[in-house]
Amino acid sequence: MYILNYLPLKYEVNTTNNNNRNSLVKNVKNTTFTSNNYSATLQLERESIINHLKSYSPDTNSSSDIFNTIDILLNFSNDLLSSGNNTKNSDLLNTLLLLAKSYHQQAYNLLFNAYSSTINTTVPPNHNCNNSWQRSTYYIKLSLGLLTYINQEYNCFAPSNQNSMMVIKFMFDYNTIYQQYTVILLSLYKLKDSLIENYSQDNLQKSTEGNGLSFQMLAKLCIGCYNNTLELINLPSLPLKIVNFLKILANDYFYGLIELLLALQKFEIENKIGESVSLINDSISVFEKSSVFQKILFSKKKGLDGLSTVTSTLFNSGTNNNNYNTKLFKSKLKLSNLKDRISTKVQNNNNNNTVVTNTNSISKTYFDMFPDTLILNTFTLFISELLYLLQYRFSNYNNTISFDLVTNDKQQLRKLWPTGKKPQSVSIQWVYKNGVGLGPIDNINEKKYFF
Repeated sequence: MYILNYLPLKYEVNTTNNNNRNSLVKNVKNTTFTSNNYSATLQLERESIINHLKSYSPDTNSSSDIFNTIDILLNFSNDLLSSGNNTKNSDLLNTLLLLAKSYHQQAYNLLFNAYSSTINTTVPPNHNCNNSWQRSTYYIKLSLGLLTYINQEYNCFAPSNQNSMMVIKFMFDYNTIYQQYTVILLSLYKLKDSLIENYSQDNLQKSTEGNGLSFQMLAKLCIGCYNNTLELINLPSLPLKIVNFLKILANDYFYGLIELLLALQKFEIENKIGESVSLINDSISVFEKSSVFQKILFSKKKGLDGLSTVTSTLFNSGTNNNNYNTKLFKSKLKLSNLKDRISTKVQNNNNNNTVVTNTNSISKTYFDMFPDTLILNTFTLFISELLYLLQYRFSNYNNTISFDLVTNDKQQLRKLWPTGKKPQSVSIQWVYKNGVGLGPIDNINEKKYFF
């Protein structure tokens, strides 16, 4: 399940056959459509697409099913464009929008599979995984390019479905936000090993520099996603289901992630320990108050019961020496003990019952409120653990070494936010050529399409 399924995309009811309608989106009023100018072949093709969409579920179908849908939609679009009829109708517009949605779905599936395949490992993504990320980026570019083509070609066309312009605007802006968000997610994952298993300031510095990353830069990207998502909420005629999703995405997920990234910047780069503790505490507070993410965090936090604060064994006798090495003491917080306690299976010492964090059951509980499997699963398996690991690391360093002031004043913490980097769309141009058809510009001259 994912959020684009809630957009009002449908084929209008044919007056000659009221049973032919797209059932992908519910609670959308039927309108009447007459296809008197369609040839028998086009009419049959249209009915075939509607029947295909009735049985098609992008949530469960494989990549081959999505490619098949892309093929069907693209062929119908080209047949409409080359038919000689007045093709700028709601059928063509709807087909192109469904095609853009299918490209986004394929990108989404690739991201989910790439992350799931390596989420429980501590090594950086392998070549195959990186290839999946690159391919997913290509599909998002295809989707954005097709939406740009639709907007340019049909901006003067007033379709019978008044929501079409809203759909175009939402899909384009949401694709753009997601395109920038995936950079943040992949970057964090590339730092996973040096953040958790093999943590030391030197290792983390080498990892960030080696990948051309900085926590400040990632925070700016995330703030840009946060700001654009808040703007998107105000889009007129947006379905309530999507509005509620966007509010959680911005005010819970992006907000908490921004403060996590800034906390890393303050601790690892700027050595402002009090600010790092304040930010990571507020990040956890945001997620713990979230209707979606609180249960996930609660299941992780159960593993912390009975864990005392950092003991002297984490440090050597040089703790009281004014000449202690900052990097050395930060690097001693390896956290393997803590990580064991918040893994996916922990022991409750109070009643000797085993508490299992079941990712699937947690995700399914909140799919209806927050239909984004990628964000839910990566939060459950990675981000939630990282939050508590960093809180443990930052707080114990502050309590033992720095003794900096910690605040929970949200206004003061917001002043620590840098200016965000607004998401910029990167797309592949689409064109239509007589005798060739519609396709991305890098393939159209070769009379072939990329699937």
